[in-house]
Amino acid sequence: MLAIVPERVLFAGGELKGVRVAAVSRIAVRPITEYSEQGPHCVFADVAEQRTRVNVVTPLGGDDINPPAIATSGVLEIRLARSPGADSRKEIRMLAVVTQVTYRATSVGADRTVEFEALSVDGRTDPVSVVELD
Repeated sequence: MLAIVPERVLFAGGELKGVRVAAVSRIAVRPITEYSEQGPHCVFADVAEQRTRVNVVTPLGGDDINPPAIATSGVLEIRLARSPGADSRKEIRMLAVVTQVTYRATSVGADRTVEFEALSVDGRTDPVSVVELD
């Protein structure tokens, strides 16, 4: 999922201002593949374990010196802007923990990327939910 210029991003009750991009990525941690003796191509694939990472990119302001701290956990909410012709807005929600904060200089300033790991409540349930608003 990719949210470009989301309407609002909240984490642990505080707003992350000026978010340019929020990207939810799924990563296979332990893929399983099987092959037959009939040829070189895979005949079965599954993912036994996976991770859900979220990268939130914001421009770095001159007075912005307090990013979310590593290991901070809380609810991450990404409210998508209403698309043309849409009846309702959507919000992506998950329990998440901050795993990394990085910076990158650009030609017009600097960006900060906060990386989150989404957490499942029981290991079976998808940690990400998409909720219809209004």
